[in-house]
Amino acid sequence: MEMKILQIISRLKTGGAEKVAVTLANELNKNGIFVKLSYFSADSMGGLIYDDQIIYNPNYRFPGLIYLLNLCKFIRVNNIEIVHAHIPGGLNTLFGLVAAKITGRKYITTIHGNIFRSISMRLFVYKLILYFSDKIVAVSDFIKQQLLEKTNFSPNKIMTIYNGIDISPMYNDFCVSEKKKELNLDPKTIVIGSIGNVRWVKGYDVLIQSMYLLKKMYNFKLLIVGSYTNRKDIKFKRVLDEKIAKLNLKDEIIFLGERQDIFEILSIVDIFVLTSRSEGTPLSLLEAMLSKKAIVATSVGGIPFIIKQNINGLLVSTENPFQLAEAISLLKNDNALSKKLGEEARKTVISDYSLNKMTNRYLDLYKKTILS
Repeated sequence: MEMKILQIISRLKTGGAEKVAVTLANELNKNGIFVKLSYFSADSMGGLIYDDQIIYNPNYRFPGLIYLLNLCKFIRVNNIEIVHAHIPGGLNTLFGLVAAKITGRKYITTIHGNIFRSISMRLFVYKLILYFSDKIVAVSDFIKQQLLEKTNFSPNKIMTIYNGIDISPMYNDFCVSEKKKELNLDPKTIVIGSIGNVRWVKGYDVLIQSMYLLKKMYNFKLLIVGSYTNRKDIKFKRVLDEKIAKLNLKDEIIFLGERQDIFEILSIVDIFVLTSRSEGTPLSLLEAMLSKKAIVATSVGGIPFIIKQNINGLLVSTENPFQLAEAISLLKNDNALSKKLGEEARKTVISDYSLNKMTNRYLDLYKKTILS
């Protein structure tokens, strides 16, 4: 069955939603599906790998009437059957909805995070988009439950499709000693890693506080991988820098910024930590699990649906640096437990969170939506 899909996302930058949209478009393209990924701006391409043939950029500074008319024209000329938007996002996702309704096409929305944390006007726009969507995809059961509790949508309108990652990278293909040398790390130093854009929701302030507690016991380095490009994130990074200086942790904490060698970085990490205050299905967590890392993560959003306590990782409360430090210390002192959790984590990703599985579920959704 031939399908023609237009995906819409606000921006192409480093982030989980953007990575999912790009990888999904590439996988659909490999499956012989006509797919275009439309973005409105690309302040940072974030090293995203994509096929130029799948990108449609309307190249407007701000969405307006001309943008809408051209979007409608693009949908009609290319016989697009489904418009698939990813939110949280910008106004172009709303314009995509309007264009889909004008041209009589189906509209699907994937929700990648907690939209109910948004300011009132943006939340109103998101609810409007969801109300007129033919189908809603939540990337975690938590987000689905949240939608059902806070809206009047039918459970039949909402389905969960977990984010998936390419499970082919081999975590042991990288030379650990060379990578440590590149980053000026002592071979015997305990390496703690965390991946995610530097913003308040990622809870790095709590992570830094826990590092202060651990410094009294261990020699370690904390590697934080993630960008901070907008004004709000840059301001938060300054707050973190001040906290690091105050706690005398400048020698222990390294901000690596945006990186493309994620699996190489993970190869030198002993313990992976995710301290988010809100999450859907975080790709960084799945990548760490694929790499057999011993994991400590906060029990928020979709994380406890992925990490099962003492089976494939450790869960801690958010805003609790003492509990976080205790969990990290437990893994540091129990190599057998760390190894067991890492092996189980990898099995979980391969079984339930592969890119192939995610793509097939979207393909099935597209087919059913077109036929409905």
